[in-house]
Amino acid sequence: MTVTEEAPADVGRFPCRSADDTWALIALLVERGEPLAHMRLLRWGRPGAGEPASESGKSATIAAAVQSRAPTARCVRYDDSSVLVIADDAGVIAADLARDDAGGGIEVWVPVSVSDDGFGCRRDEGTGDPVQPVAAPAAKAEVLPDAEFIYLPVWDVEANAVFCYLCHASWRTRDGTVMDEAARPELFRDTEMLLTLDVETLGRATDTVQRTLDGYGFISVLIPVHFSTLADPKALDTYRRQRDAAVLPIIESVAFEIVGLRDSWTADDLDLALTALEPCADGVFLRISLDAADWERIPADSVYSVGTDVARDGREDAEILADLTRFAEAAKARGLRSHVHGLRGVNLSLGAARAGFDYLGSDTIAEALRDESPDTAAMATEDLLKSILARRGRPPS
Repeated sequence: MTVTEEAPADVGRFPCRSADDTWALIALLVERGEPLAHMRLLRWGRPGAGEPASESGKSATIAAAVQSRAPTARCVRYDDSSVLVIADDAGVIAADLARDDAGGGIEVWVPVSVSDDGFGCRRDEGTGDPVQPVAAPAAKAEVLPDAEFIYLPVWDVEANAVFCYLCHASWRTRDGTVMDEAARPELFRDTEMLLTLDVETLGRATDTVQRTLDGYGFISVLIPVHFSTLADPKALDTYRRQRDAAVLPIIESVAFEIVGLRDSWTADDLDLALTALEPCADGVFLRISLDAADWERIPADSVYSVGTDVARDGREDAEILADLTRFAEAAKARGLRSHVHGLRGVNLSLGAARAGFDYLGSDTIAEALRDESPDTAAMATEDLLKSILARRGRPPS
C-alpha cells in the first residue's frame, strides 16, 4: 500500500480516530487489494436541533442502518460520528441510505487517497457510481515491514539445559516499537497471510539449523505452525511441499508447535492437524489458551507437550501463577508434558517450575544466555534452575 504526501484541493482529509488498531486493519485491507471504489465513509455531518456534531453513538446508529439494508456489508467504526462501509456495491448502499435519511444528517464521502492515519475523501454526489482514486506517489511506508526472527530458549527444567529454541517472528513499526502476532491478532486472521508467515518461519528456522550443522555445531529449533495452515487442504499442500524439502535432511534437529487453535476445535480437528505433520514429527508441541478445558480431547500419545503463552498477560504474577498451576496439574493428570512461553521475571519463572512445568520460555533465562561470557551465563542459569528444582513441588510462596 502507498500513502499520499499531499491531497488535491477538493479532497478532504479524514484521520481515523477509532481504536488504536483500526486504521492498521483498514490499511492492511487496502494493501491486500481491497479497491477504494468498494468503500464509502458515512458521516453524521449535519446534526438535528440540539445535537452536537460528534455525538457519541452516531457511528453505531449508522452501522445498524447499513446492516439492516445490507447484512453482508462490512462496517468499521471510523470515529464517533463516522462508519466506513466496505462492499462491492458500497456506493449504492450509501446513496440509498443518504437518500432515505429524512433529517439530512448523513454525508457520503468516497476514499480516494491513503495517508499514514486515514483517508483523503471526495464528497459523493449520490449517484452510487465509483469515484476514480487519486494516483498515489511512491510508497512511503508499509503497514507491516519484513518479519524479524529471533530464537528464544526453551529450558528443560529436569535436565538443567536448553531443550530447544523457539523461532519467533516480530515486526518493527515506524515508531520503532517491536510487535508480534499476539500484540495485534486482528492483523493475522487471514489464512493466506498465516500460511505466508508459516512458510517464512519454516524457511528461516531450517536455514539456521542447516548453517549450524554445516559449521559442526548443534541446535534444536521449535517451529510454530498455525492450525489454519494444517486444516486448510490447499494451504497444507503448499506448506507440506516446503516442509518436506527443508526438514527431512535435518529432521532430528527440529520440532513443531501447533498454534492458533480455533475456539471450537474438536478431537478430530486436532487429529487431522497432528497427522498433517507426519512424518516430520514423532510428537508435536501444542499451544492452547491458559483457560483451556476439555483436556480429554488432547491425545497424550501424539502430543509431546501441551503449553500456553503468558507474554501478553497483564495481570499480577499471583493471578497468572494460579492459572499456570491449574494448567500444569491438568496436563499432568492427562499424562502430558507441559511448557509455557513468555514468562516475565524470576518470580514467575520460579513459580512456573514449582507448579510442575517441564519446559520454560522465560526472559530471565533468555537474558542469562545472552551474557557476553557463555560459560558464565550457562552457570548462572544452571544455578537458577537448580534453585528452582530444590524447591519444586512446594506451593509458591
